[in-house]
Amino acid sequence: MLNYRTRGAGRGSALAALAVVLLMTTMSALLAACNTTEGFGEDVQSAGRGIQHSAEKNK
Repeated sequence: MLNYRTRGAGRGSALAALAVVLLMTTMSALLAACNTTEGFGEDVQSAGRGIQHSAEKNK
């Protein structure tokens, strides 16, 4: 039977590599969410200005 493991690359190394990949993926998602949240906040702010302008116009 063939053994595909290389010398020194045991189970601990595979788990460490998986942890690094998961950490990088999580950080990328969080950074993307920050941009999305910022854009959403700007949209809400713009809508609020429009409502305020309309309310002042119709006094």
